Amino acid sequence: MLHTLEGLNEREVFAAYEVAGDDMQAVLDETGIPAGFHPLIAGYDTLPDLPADLDLPPLPPEVRDYLAAHERIVPSAAELQRIKQRLRGLYEAGPGVKESEQATEAAEGGEGDEDVAVSGAHIPIPTETFLEELSVKLELHPIAVYWLLEQLRAEGTRCKPEEQRLLEDRLSVLILRLLGHRWPKQIEAGEPLPAWADEDGIIPLTAGVGQPTLAERLRLRLRAEDGATGAQQAEALLAELTGLSLEEWLRREFFKRHMRQFKYRPIAWHLASDPTTATGGKGRGKGGSGGARSARRTQPAFECLVYYHACSSDLLARIRTQYVEPFLRAERQRLDAARRSNQETEGAQAQARIQELEEFNRRLQSVAEQGFATPELEKSLADEPLDRWSSDGLIALPDHADLLRQEQSWRVDLNDGVRVNIAPIQQAGLLVADVLKAADAKKALADRARWRSDERRWVRQGKLPRCGWMPDDIPESPQWTVLAPQREAEQAKLAEKRRAVVERGGQGVARADATSQEG
Repeated sequence: MLHTLEGLNEREVFAAYEVAGDDMQAVLDETGIPAGFHPLIAGYDTLPDLPADLDLPPLPPEVRDYLAAHERIVPSAAELQRIKQRLRGLYEAGPGVKESEQATEAAEGGEGDEDVAVSGAHIPIPTETFLEELSVKLELHPIAVYWLLEQLRAEGTRCKPEEQRLLEDRLSVLILRLLGHRWPKQIEAGEPLPAWADEDGIIPLTAGVGQPTLAERLRLRLRAEDGATGAQQAEALLAELTGLSLEEWLRREFFKRHMRQFKYRPIAWHLASDPTTATGGKGRGKGGSGGARSARRTQPAFECLVYYHACSSDLLARIRTQYVEPFLRAERQRLDAARRSNQETEGAQAQARIQELEEFNRRLQSVAEQGFATPELEKSLADEPLDRWSSDGLIALPDHADLLRQEQSWRVDLNDGVRVNIAPIQQAGLLVADVLKAADAKKALADRARWRSDERRWVRQGKLPRCGWMPDDIPESPQWTVLAPQREAEQAKLAEKRRAVVERGGQGVARADATSQEG
C-alpha cells in the first residue's frame, strides 16, 4: 500500500511540475524508478486486505483509479515460473544481498555501460523495505510481488535472514522493556512501567547472584505473550537461525547488535568482569583474541546489563554491593569447601573467579571516584573560582582538592549524552565491546571538562540562570536577575523584527495577487 501511494505521489508531482518525456526519464535515471511505477501482473493485481485493528481511513478513490489504469503484464506460464524462481532466490538470500550474476559481473569488471561506473552518475534512492527491494530488482509492482511471495511461502519458501532479524528485533525490544525503557510516545501518553520491568535498571546475566537472570526473565515474558509452546518455538527458531542458545545469544550477540541499531549510542550497556571472555573468546572491540584466559574459561565470572536512563551516581556502587559482593562471598565459601575436601581443580577455579571479581570491583570503584579525570580537567579547574557554581549551586567548596574530587567522580548527567557517560566505562575495560574509538572516548572526556567550565562561567556572567546539571529549584545567578530588563528589551526588539518581516511578506503576497488579477 505504502509503495503504491508513493508511486501515485511521484506521478502527481511530475504532473504538477510539468516534468515529462526526456526530463522525467533523466530524473528516474538519476534516482531510480519508484517501485510503484513498475507493472502489475494480471491475476496478481488486487490490493491485499489490511488488518482491521489499524483503524485506517477509507482508501481514496484516486488510488483505486490509479491501480485500475496501471500497466499490467500477462506472462506465459513458463515466464511466470522464471519470475517466481528468481524471486525465490532473492527472498531466501535476504535483504541487501546481490544476485549471483550481479556479483559475478562485478568481480569480472562488468560489461555494462561505462557511464554507470562513473562516480555520481547514478545514485538511486535506497529502498526502505525488503518488499520494495524485491520489487525494484524484479521490476514488478510491489502488489504483484506480495502475492507471488504469498504463493512461495505457502509452498514452504523461507527467508531465514529476515526471520532472524524479526526475531532478534522482538527479543531486543523485550530486553529494553525489561530494563525499564519506554519509547517517547509511551512517555507522552503517561504510560507507566509494567510491573515486570526491572526497578533499578540492572539485570544480571550470571546465575547465582540471588536474582533472576536476563535469560530467565526473557523466557517468562515469552511465555506470558506466546504461551509455553510459543516460547519454546521462539528459542528453537533462535537456535536454528543463529546456532546459539538464548543465554549464548544474550552474551555474545545482543550488545553488538544493539550498538549497531542505536548508531553506537547504546542505552543498554553490557558490563563484564572479564570482557575478553564475554564474546566466546573473540576479545573486545571488532577483533582481537582473548588469549590464554579465553582458552581456559569461556565466560566472565559476572556479567550484567545496565539501562543507561536509569544511571545515577551510585550505579556502580549498587553493582558492587548488591551483585558482586554477595557473589564474592559465595565464591569464597566454595574456595574454603574445595580446600577442605582437597579438590584442587575446583579450588583453583574458585580462586580465579575471586581474583577476577576483586579486580572488577576495583575498576568499578576507580570509575566511580575518577571516571572523568583528565589532564584537561585539572587544567580547567586550576583557576576555577570556589563559589556555589563550582559546587552544588548552594554552598561553595572549601578548596580546589574537593572541587577536583567532585569533578573527577562519575556523576552521570543524561544531558551529556551516551558518548560522554560511557567513555569512562569503556576506558576502564568494563564493556564487552568498545562503543567509541579510543581517540573519541578521550575527546569526550576533554569536551565535558571544557563545557562544564564554560557553563559555570556563563552562569557567573548572567548568560544562564544556573548550570544545566543543577535542579530547577537552585536559586538563579544574581547577575542573571540583574540582566533581566536587558533580556526583555532584546526579546521585544526581536519580536518587533519578526512582526515587520511578516507584514512585509503579507504586503508582497497582496501585490502579487493584485498583479495576477490585473493580468
